[in-house]
Amino acid sequence: MKLICAVAALLLLSPQDKKAANNDMKYDEKAGISLAKPPKNDEWDFKDKGFFDKCKIALVHKVDELGFDVLFQAPAANGTFDLKKVSEDAFTNMSGQTGVTEPKRIEIKNMKMPGLNVAASYLEMTYKRADKVQEFRQWSFIGKENQNLYMIVLHGEEGMYKKHQKVADFILASIKTWKIPK
Repeated sequence: MKLICAVAALLLLSPQDKKAANNDMKYDEKAGISLAKPPKNDEWDFKDKGFFDKCKIALVHKVDELGFDVLFQAPAANGTFDLKKVSEDAFTNMSGQTGVTEPKRIEIKNMKMPGLNVAASYLEMTYKRADKVQEFRQWSFIGKENQNLYMIVLHGEEGMYKKHQKVADFILASIKTWKIPK
């Protein structure tokens, strides 16, 4: 009986079973990451396509212009990533996008990734697109379980992060990384 209970518990804890049982969570098996939307909150929804083409998971607010994109990169040949350089490159890349004007880097700093307690680099910037100020925040970190580089991007109209900060912080804290199946 104990063996049956142990096997049942292991099955319930596997990410594939969580994916099937929980519509409030999106799991990408190839990227080894999951993200949850706030439970019982119809204002947020997962989308098939994100703000960025290489997005693995996209979670957007249905009314306000605000969304999360989860991007990842497999481990480098030498197995290391420079997280600060990832943030600096993100600023440079966003600044050079067609239609982007007046890019302003607010800060790049080292911090702990909310909910994961791993080292992260944080980029906060603003820019104008079609004469509207946009905000862009990126948390870059390396997954403990798989050594992938993850970039969690929050993008939207200026002021949307503050407006939805409690829920956005819940979403960030819900991120889990997984061992990638062989």
